Amino acid sequence: MLDSLKRRGVQGADVIVNHFLEAELKGHSSHGVQRMIPLLKGLDVGTIRREISFSVERETNSSLYIDGNRSIGIVLWDLLIKRVTNSDVFLILIRNASHIGVGLSLRFHKFVFNLSSSFPLSGSPCRLRER
Repeated sequence: MLDSLKRRGVQGADVIVNHFLEAELKGHSSHGVQRMIPLLKGLDVGTIRREISFSVERETNSSLYIDGNRSIGIVLWDLLIKRVTNSDVFLILIRNASHIGVGLSLRFHKFVFNLSSSFPLSGSPCRLRER
């Protein structure tokens, strides 16, 4: 898995592989290794960016609203979670990113709530622009 992602120049390839393996070990196979094929298809047809690019639409002390610019959701989430402040509860809203995954916020000692809208991983880039 790691070689396939690195050959494609994917930023955060190790984060993705670790997440897929962690999901499998926790019994969430629907969020594990089987997500690899749609991810690779999305990268190959250009509906998913190889490098993370996002813009902060709005930020408060306890929330972030992000446009993911077609980034890989798992890697984007890993980067954003590091911005969490000292709030006991933090809300992250993400649009326009691929699948975020399962259980990423559980690694932290805070409650982080994620709302996201994913796009099709392997759909036509032209179709995405029509939205």
